[in-house]
Amino acid sequence: MSDAGLLAGCALAGMALGIAYFAGLWWTVRRAVASERPAAWFAASFAVRALLAGAVFWLVARYGAAAVLSSLAGFVLARVAATRLVGREHDRDVGIPPCT
Repeated sequence: MSDAGLLAGCALAGMALGIAYFAGLWWTVRRAVASERPAAWFAASFAVRALLAGAVFWLVARYGAAAVLSSLAGFVLARVAATRLVGREHDRDVGIPPCT
């Protein structure tokens, strides 16, 4: 596989990881708010998400520093997208008009 293909694949892996990580966080927040034991939800969710992220980054690290940076960039892009998506949903829920 070419270097560009490897880096693109690692970036996509980072984006997929970021989507899973932040979707899991969002799911946990929704469940924990309604739970009698929110701390348990957050602790268990963090453990699962941290193990998943650690495993993916460990696998990617076998291909070198550039691959790790590429997957980290994909992860950060997923975070930015999740933050914007959730922010818009929150703004609609509380009645804040969209920015023009």
